[in-house]
Amino acid sequence: MNSFARRGKRAVCAAVLFVLARALDVLAQRDSQVRREVASLGEGFTMRLETGAGGPRLCVRLESGRVRRVQDAQADVTIAMKNLDAAFLLMTGVIGVAQAYAQHRFTLR
Repeated sequence: MNSFARRGKRAVCAAVLFVLARALDVLAQRDSQVRREVASLGEGFTMRLETGAGGPRLCVRLESGRVRRVQDAQADVTIAMKNLDAAFLLMTGVIGVAQAYAQHRFTLR
C-alpha cells in the first residue's frame, strides 16, 4: 500500500474514532438504555480500541456517568484490529463486526 493510501486510511480511522468517542459520551448522558449499560460497567471502566500497529487508537474511561477520552491507560477491555486495512474496512462499514470476527480481523482481550 502506498503512503498516500495509508495516510488516508489513518485519517478516516482517526475521524471515526473521534466521532465514536463523542457519540458514546452523548448517548451515555441522554439515552436511558445506554446509561444503564454504562452504569453496569462500573466507575473507572476503561476500554481501548486499536487500529493496528502505528494506527490511531481510542482509549475511554467511565467517570461520573460520562465517557471520557484518556491517554493510553491500562484497559479492562481491548479490541485490537490486526492491521489498518482491517480497521478501515470495519470502520467504513464495508464489513460488519460479525464478518470481521469470522475473518479473524480483530482480537478481544
